[in-house]
Amino acid sequence: FLLDVGVDGDELLIQLLQGSSDGEQQSVAVQSLLIGFSIIKVEENRKYRLHKLWDHTPVLVVCDPIRRRQIYYRGPIAQGRNIKRDMPKPPIFWCLWSAPLWITVVHIKSAEELKSERFRSLNPYCTIKCEGEKARTPVDHNTKDPHWDSSFVFYRKKTDKPIEIKVFNHKALLWDQFLGQVQLPATLNHQPTLLRVQLMDKSTTSGHGGLLLQLMTDDNLSAV
Repeated sequence: FLLDVGVDGDELLIQLLQGSSDGEQQSVAVQSLLIGFSIIKVEENRKYRLHKLWDHTPVLVVCDPIRRRQIYYRGPIAQGRNIKRDMPKPPIFWCLWSAPLWITVVHIKSAEELKSERFRSLNPYCTIKCEGEKARTPVDHNTKDPHWDSSFVFYRKKTDKPIEIKVFNHKALLWDQFLGQVQLPATLNHQPTLLRVQLMDKSTTSGHGGLLLQLMTDDNLSAV
């Protein structure tokens, strides 16, 4: 199942109910099957089933399997997804389609000492671009040291193309201001690698703050 929660801390209500055999004289506990569920926070742009748990995919809620006719959960929840499909599937015209070779997870943790000559207060967010697919973090308001803790997954065909990350300052009544960018090759490493990178301007090599992130790339599409 797919569950999107737009606001952190929204209340979630889940009830699982299974039918009983009216013709049976057994107790409900004997008739009932084991039922339970888990809710896992995954990458914000994930479209396919999670195959393995990593640090960036924490388990938010666990209801252990129990032999009851119904189970019930009510409580606050952060963003989370659980997807049915395993990985990208070939289209109808499969002869014109090239399969992904690598899977890359980009976990944007935070930035520090972001610079702007025009504004004293910043509302930063990141955009991540990989082979034409684009995603973005939420906006962190009124800070030059934003904390996003947002992760994204990309299925890659052109493995020589770098991943492009840009940081912007969100303005409600003006065009968003560009703050810095970095391009990363994201080569095979099979394990999350922590990186601290310097953000650069479009036309100069001067630093515009630092970015803390994790990268993992694998040639097994079911590794994540």
